[in-house]
Amino acid sequence: MFVAFFKIGCVSFGGYMAIISMVERELAEKRDWLKRGELLDYLAIGNMLPGPIAVNVSSFSGYLVYGWKGFFASWLGLLLPAFASCLVLAQIYSLASGSDFFAAFSFGMLVAITAVIAASIKTLAADAISDSAGLTVAIVSAAVFLWSPFGSPVLAIAVLYIAALTFVAARLWNAGWSILFQSLSEAFWVVVPLVSVCAAVAVVKTLGISFENKLLDLSSNLGASSLMLFGGAYSFVPIVGNVVVGEREWMSMEGFMDSVAVGQISPGPVLIAGAYIGYSVQGVAGAVIATVAMFLPSALMMVYAGEKARRLTGNRLVTGMLDILKPVIIGLLCGGIVQIVWRLAGPEEWAARLVFGAAFAVSLWLLIFRKINHMYLIFGCGALYSISSFVT
Repeated sequence: MFVAFFKIGCVSFGGYMAIISMVERELAEKRDWLKRGELLDYLAIGNMLPGPIAVNVSSFSGYLVYGWKGFFASWLGLLLPAFASCLVLAQIYSLASGSDFFAAFSFGMLVAITAVIAASIKTLAADAISDSAGLTVAIVSAAVFLWSPFGSPVLAIAVLYIAALTFVAARLWNAGWSILFQSLSEAFWVVVPLVSVCAAVAVVKTLGISFENKLLDLSSNLGASSLMLFGGAYSFVPIVGNVVVGEREWMSMEGFMDSVAVGQISPGPVLIAGAYIGYSVQGVAGAVIATVAMFLPSALMMVYAGEKARRLTGNRLVTGMLDILKPVIIGLLCGGIVQIVWRLAGPEEWAARLVFGAAFAVSLWLLIFRKINHMYLIFGCGALYSISSFVT
């Protein structure tokens, strides 16, 4: 089991669906451990839960085959190549940080990464926003994130999630209290943990609670954030970014976007960027703690939820909440892009801002209209910036 997922982890570029397709081929077609198409049933459950979908579904498939041994073998096997790659790249970044050539190359990659995130918003919005109500929710979410009336963007996100659940519950109550009771009883084991996490985050942020031990502080913040990541890997950017850049001030915006770049060019899930953050904060121990905090809680929730999959897929409370959370996530991503662009391009002179804007616009055009591979774009943009640093 470990070897099978380790091989997948070494070549799993191209997003979570690429990982899922490789897991399906390895476990169902080659080894006959799962029935064909069975993994897609659990993918539907993974889409309803927070965290990295590919890791959650893969870990659950390992659990189905060999129990908890299979769970940890698949979880570790899939993440280990990405983790090792992340540490190597983090060390390269550290050694080359004083080089003007590497600084230009790194900044060029950040421009492309920003465009990749912006292009993903367009794709996600096509499915998430279907009417004016959805558009209004997205705009309000972006505004709340950027100009948080709660003092903390992460606290604002927790409030938005709880508000979404409350709205759906109220709508079901209007349809009949029996419908609400049935939906809540079926989804109790999913809704209560999610609301508890959001409530805990709200309390911690309101009271300003933190831990003196940096590893404990790192694990608690990233662990709580991982259970608020709906809508794909890029929801990581506004949620985790505001923790490590704004609230804890562990990294600069440039450093945080470097972590996203490392997540993009490493095999496996993009959220392995958390390992880079942990390494930057507390070395190898921080990288290990951050990786466990980012990936383990939601994977365990997937095991818990997956065993009750049939009841969850048709639950009106959960599906209704996800329908509202989709435009909320789009709003958060838009707010995150505004923050990134402002911090990366804002402080520079007008000429640098103009170059940044032009490079960003061209990258976005290539992604949306020319369908260029994002890996080629990231390295190409980095190379152009590094060449231009010699010319200028």
